[in-house]
Amino acid sequence: YILSPFKNREENLRTAIAYFKKAEALRENLNLEILPSIIYAYGMLFDVSHDPEALKNFKTAVSAYQSKIADNPALLSEIAGAYIMVSGVDEEKEKSLRTAIALLKKSLKQKKRAISDTRFAMMNFFLGKAYFRMAELENPEQNLKSAISCFDIVVNKMPEKVYPIDYTEAMLELGIVYLQLHQISSD
Repeated sequence: YILSPFKNREENLRTAIAYFKKAEALRENLNLEILPSIIYAYGMLFDVSHDPEALKNFKTAVSAYQSKIADNPALLSEIAGAYIMVSGVDEEKEKSLRTAIALLKKSLKQKKRAISDTRFAMMNFFLGKAYFRMAELENPEQNLKSAISCFDIVVNKMPEKVYPIDYTEAMLELGIVYLQLHQISSD
């Protein structure tokens, strides 16, 4: 995905969505595991293409599937991740971020349902990203400190030797958040 040229990335996302739709149509009892894939792909397509139709499809898919996945923390966190991605270019940035934060908090409260430490850490990674973006809109110090707490959990739950990429990403995010915290405190 990251190494793909822009046009191929968009084409790949459109192809992924087409396959997800075909798979969905073939299943009488919808496999919940493909639901966030469809939603996430629409979010990514909007992020890449800025196509208003992709945003509309993203929102339609989320609302259609919301009730089916309300009690599944792993799936809720995937949808929250898509909301965070859409918030980067969505004119409803604040609403998207608030939705993502609410979904992730709900998911984390349901941690008792046997979520792995890795999934728990990734939920906190998404939550940290949402708080960081929310700091641009309101309560910068409070939201940045919340982001720090989330990224600290990621660093503690995902050891460097086992998850070197995720650990490094969390460390980079911590550095960025602390830099931003410094900048707002020196203004």
